Amino acid sequence: MASLIQSFLDPFSSRLIWIIGNISVVRGIRCWISPASQYEEYGLPLEQSTEPTAQSGATSPLIYVKGIRDFGYGVMLMTLHNMGDERAVTVLVANGALMTLADAFVVWRFGGAHTRTAWQHLLIGVLFAVWYWLRLPSQQGYQVTVKPR
Repeated sequence: MASLIQSFLDPFSSRLIWIIGNISVVRGIRCWISPASQYEEYGLPLEQSTEPTAQSGATSPLIYVKGIRDFGYGVMLMTLHNMGDERAVTVLVANGALMTLADAFVVWRFGGAHTRTAWQHLLIGVLFAVWYWLRLPSQQGYQVTVKPR
């Protein structure tokens, strides 16, 4: 049990990358399969249309864009890790932190009563930022040097 916990605490853990990657892929697929349910999970109310023929509570095409983003993030995270490009994985982790912090801002700004979800986005963004910081070369006891061309 202790070695399992240690493997999750390792910022370069394959298990952690595969779990986060698969969660992202599944979240992306869920945006395509059931877009309306993803609004509440993300923390936004359903869209209100001004067109008289449109359904109230319709889903915006942007939820599909969110699904593509989540799906692509998960696939890229797992692919880059599988290719052994840990520097690229570290950059992608930083990107994940920024995306999630931006999600928190969007939910706070437009989510109405969904402030709890905004706090969840913020917490996940901070965890991604810590994960990024732990993956930095300076935290691993070596320095990255760039050779001039």
